[in-house]
Amino acid sequence: MKITAASLPRPQVLPRTGLTTRAPDFLVLMKPRVMLLAVFTAFAGMMIAPASLDPLFGSLAMMAIAAGAGAAGVLNMWYEADIDAVMTRTARRPIPRGRISRREALAFGLSLCCGAVLVLVRPQVAGVQGDEEIADIMGKVYKVRPFGLTAANMRELNPTGK
Repeated sequence: MKITAASLPRPQVLPRTGLTTRAPDFLVLMKPRVMLLAVFTAFAGMMIAPASLDPLFGSLAMMAIAAGAGAAGVLNMWYEADIDAVMTRTARRPIPRGRISRREALAFGLSLCCGAVLVLVRPQVAGVQGDEEIADIMGKVYKVRPFGLTAANMRELNPTGK
C-alpha cells in the first residue's frame, strides 16, 4: 500500500465573531464520541461498584471524567495540529482550518484537565471519607501502602482526623 501526503493550501483564518459561533469548534476538539466511551465506562463501573455513591458526587464525578476525556482530545489535537494539516482525513479539524488557534486549544485543554483533576481528587467525589480510607483502598487495590501507611498509623499521625 502506497501512502502519499497531499499538499493543501494554507488555511485562511476565519473571523471570530463570538464564543457562540465558535463553541461547536471547541466541542469538536473534545472528541465527543471518545468522551462518551469514557463516561459510559465510568458509569458502568459506578453501577456495579459494591458501595453506593451519593448521586450529587456521582454526577460531579461523571462530569469531571467527561472533562478529563475531553481535555485529552483537545491536547491531542493541539499536539498533532501540524500532522493534521497535511492529512486528508484530519485537515478539516478546527486547528488546521484556523478556526481555533493552537494557543487557544492549549489553554482550553489545560483548563479542562486541571478542572477535572481538581474535582476528582476530592475524597467526597471519589467516594471515600478521608485519608485513612484512601490508604486502605490503595492497599487493597494496588497492593501497596503509600509510605508504609496503614489505617492504624495514620490515626497515630493525625489523631483528630482533620
